[in-house]
Amino acid sequence: MTKIKICGLRRDEDIGIVNDYLPDYAGFIIDFPASFRSLPHEEVKNLTAKLDKRILPVGVFVDSPIEIVIELLKEGVIGAAQLHGSESPEYIMKVQEATGKPVIKSFVLPKEDASQRQEIQGFSKITASGPVDCSPAAHLSNGAFTQSQETQGLQDIEKKSAEDLRWRAEEILKAAAASPADMILLDAGKGSGQTFNWNLLSGFSHPYFLAGGISENNISNAIKTLRPYAVDISSSVETDRFKDRQKVKNIIEIARKGSTK
Repeated sequence: MTKIKICGLRRDEDIGIVNDYLPDYAGFIIDFPASFRSLPHEEVKNLTAKLDKRILPVGVFVDSPIEIVIELLKEGVIGAAQLHGSESPEYIMKVQEATGKPVIKSFVLPKEDASQRQEIQGFSKITASGPVDCSPAAHLSNGAFTQSQETQGLQDIEKKSAEDLRWRAEEILKAAAASPADMILLDAGKGSGQTFNWNLLSGFSHPYFLAGGISENNISNAIKTLRPYAVDISSSVETDRFKDRQKVKNIIEIARKGSTK
């Protein structure tokens, strides 16, 4: 059965919600001010102490001092560390050796970037409004030639973009499979709430947490087609930036039904 992680908890109310619906993991973003969900590590202890013992608390870190990660694991404040920055294999192994606790390493899968979209859009504008040969011969064939040229050019650019995306994804997945981390997490960013192209995972058999834009609308399909070890959910179960009890309840119910089919 695919496991469930609700991430970005930061209030007593959030603890009450997950205690009622019992996801497998609860995530706490620690000492990362760029995220509105972040908490100082001193505050996390108060929350995890109230967490149902059937839920594993996960500390989410971004290039934090290794001493903080080790301290929180050793004290039992968190049961696993999720590393979402540029932490090296050596960093991961030091945490494992010092604590004996599991480490989850995140890897960000590529998306079509802005420059690729601009290249495609720019080509369309050029072929649509560029200089036209007004000679008699060109006048007879210009429309058909221009349409054919535009179609072929767009196809070439899109093919090149797709091939580049696939190559970059394959390199990232190789690094993920080779990581010494106990588990890996595949995402589209750092809490962006966006999905990446799941087709990039075709043929990838290493167990992983699937993150990035998981919602009520796509979680059943994700579980059915990808069979991830776990799904990681955050922004889709929030209303006005706070965890929403009904949304958490709904998505956990959907995930569990999808896992048993």
